[in-house]
Amino acid sequence: MRYSKGSVIFAYIVMILGGVIMLYPFLFQMFGALITANEYENLVFLPLPQDLGAWRFKSMLYIFSRSNVWYSIGLTIAKVVWYVVITTFTNVVGGYIFQKTQFWGKTFIFYFFMASMMIPGIATVVPGFVWNVRFPLVGGNNIFGQGGTGFYQNIAMHFVQGLVGIGGIFLYMQGLKGLGNEYKEAAEIDGAGFFGTVFKVYFPMLLPLIGMNIINTFIGQWNDYSTCLFYLDQNEKAWTIGYTITQELNALGLQRKDGTPPEYPKIFGLSFMFLLPPIIIYIAFQDMFISGLTMGTIKS
Repeated sequence: MRYSKGSVIFAYIVMILGGVIMLYPFLFQMFGALITANEYENLVFLPLPQDLGAWRFKSMLYIFSRSNVWYSIGLTIAKVVWYVVITTFTNVVGGYIFQKTQFWGKTFIFYFFMASMMIPGIATVVPGFVWNVRFPLVGGNNIFGQGGTGFYQNIAMHFVQGLVGIGGIFLYMQGLKGLGNEYKEAAEIDGAGFFGTVFKVYFPMLLPLIGMNIINTFIGQWNDYSTCLFYLDQNEKAWTIGYTITQELNALGLQRKDGTPPEYPKIFGLSFMFLLPPIIIYIAFQDMFISGLTMGTIKS
């Protein structure tokens, strides 16, 4: 099908305008970190600095002067590594079980798990809080979940949620669907066991989905705010970077009650530096991410 010249030009105009609209907040934030407070008060459209002297990057570097930020980054990276390893294991094994094996009640169990995805996340906040606070034998609780605080204000809370996700299992099921059963049969003939077949035969062919999992896990954990807000707001040693940055932004004036103006250059600098790691991770794994998205559409 050939498109008219006018329709092609119109499509390019729409894409360019869409790109400008999406990039404008990012550019405003980046350049806003390079100007002074006085220059910010007089800006019109985009806070372009008059020069690029080294001193103008102090707002971006401000984040590195905060000792608590380094600790939060380390804790967040530990969470990312933990969840990448755990969710990759559980999702690959779960996807293989539901896609490549046969057992009684498989269809019912699968649809039962899938039905849980229909429940809005907001509807599970209160029940989840009660469950974690009353968790047996944790935080002073007895076997019946009474007498203590469970995972409330306990740093272990960062590492006990979302260890198994039916959405991830379904994604790996779709990826395995495009990989024939002959690989499984050949591995079993060669004497490979269950885990040998999963991780030595199929796992290397699922690397695009692994890359996709790394991106999603990193972005999810890097931006995680609610865990600290609900469970760890009084335990500063358990704050991840998403919550720590919010507290730093509030200290710079976003929620000041004394009437003093916010320190916008530092606010932009903190926000910009907070955005950089997810962007870098996406760029590094984008090929695997795109391959992972298309891999789930392949049919055997």
